[in-house]
Amino acid sequence: MLSGALNALQELRTGDSLRRSAGVIGRADITIREVCTAEFLVNLALVVDGLMIMSRNFDSDPSLEDQMQKLKSDLESKSCDKREAVIAARLAAILDGVQNNLNSRKFMFIPEDQAKYYDNPDLMAGVLRFGETAILEMREAGNCFALSRGTACVFHCMRVAEYGLRHLARRVGAKISSRGKRCPIEFGDWGTVITAINNKISKARQRPAGPRRDELLRFYSDAADHCSYMKDIWRNDISHAQRRYNKPETLGVLNRVQEFMKLLAT
Repeated sequence: MLSGALNALQELRTGDSLRRSAGVIGRADITIREVCTAEFLVNLALVVDGLMIMSRNFDSDPSLEDQMQKLKSDLESKSCDKREAVIAARLAAILDGVQNNLNSRKFMFIPEDQAKYYDNPDLMAGVLRFGETAILEMREAGNCFALSRGTACVFHCMRVAEYGLRHLARRVGAKISSRGKRCPIEFGDWGTVITAINNKISKARQRPAGPRRDELLRFYSDAADHCSYMKDIWRNDISHAQRRYNKPETLGVLNRVQEFMKLLAT
């Protein structure tokens, strides 16, 4: 019995088991032999259960799952109508439902070197301290790279970098204004915020020298250089519909933003 169940599940992996079962049942009146034996029905219940599990992987319609669940329950409880024509009809309806579900869905292949970027928590390591929205943007950047959506990946990378830019501005105490009035850092464009950061760094250079001052200046200057580079090379371009990014370019942006966020996280 166990070997029969394993064989049934093995056939399911090739996609043939239910169709083969339906075909055998459908020819029962021609072959003039009993098909729906006790062992056959037990194996069929296992196959239907396996099909239910597989169908959940592509989010099958609830009505289809209900049909499979009902047939499985009837087979297991031995309460089903064992007439070959009845079971054949139920199997045919399920098979048609699976085919219709598959036809209405799209399935995507992700190459091995890109798959590791899809929902990869390691990509988020440098942005954990910047909140849920920054983490979401970094996840989207990784997912877009995995799915070969280079321009979209760069767009999300710049949104991640913006969290870092504004964090850096607050760390150095940068102030910005609009029309002569102070305004929050969140409302300044990249150029204005970077200028304010560099002004603060320039003032810090005028303070008495010392190891702590020099260490902070190196840190903030390095971070500010990251911001200026990203703004000039990518941030301005991605804001306009004049540029698209290939895979190597996109990976370069992704790596640069990761380095920037990890730098700030230290």
